[in-house]
Amino acid sequence: MNEDTKREIDQLWNASEIYFSLVLKEKKHIRDTDMRTLKVKDLTDKKVTSKLQNFDNIILFTIHLSSCAIRLSSIDENFKKIVSRGRLHIYNELTNDALSKEEMKTILKNDLSTYIHFLLRHMTCHAEFMKCIKPAFDKLYSIYLNLTLKELFDSMKKLKDNIDNDINNL
Repeated sequence: MNEDTKREIDQLWNASEIYFSLVLKEKKHIRDTDMRTLKVKDLTDKKVTSKLQNFDNIILFTIHLSSCAIRLSSIDENFKKIVSRGRLHIYNELTNDALSKEEMKTILKNDLSTYIHFLLRHMTCHAEFMKCIKPAFDKLYSIYLNLTLKELFDSMKKLKDNIDNDINNL
């Protein structure tokens, strides 16, 4: 691996660590029942959010989680340049328009920690772009909206551990 790629991976990893520490800080203020029951789509429902005591913490939690995901997806893109890594390739296959929404949902739910960073990045940063070029976006978006905060957190934590392992084995 060349030094520029190594430096970029290290910088992205450090940024992802900072964002994930902020996720953990906000998570301390979110009730376990909210983690288990609140779905992404609930965060735009005023009937739901008006009853939450800790709405700001929940929003900051999701913002920091998405920021971490963006850095982790960039790390995986760098891995693609230096070694054969499966996560990006598998996600790209998942966005194939030939898959039905149910097939996509099954694949995502069975191994969300493999795809979560790409999914969050696309829902956060690339939504307009995805809508233009990928009819699969609508399927992914509806799956994303139905994820709970706990599913988001658990899958990101597992992914982060896997990427940390990948970095240490370079």
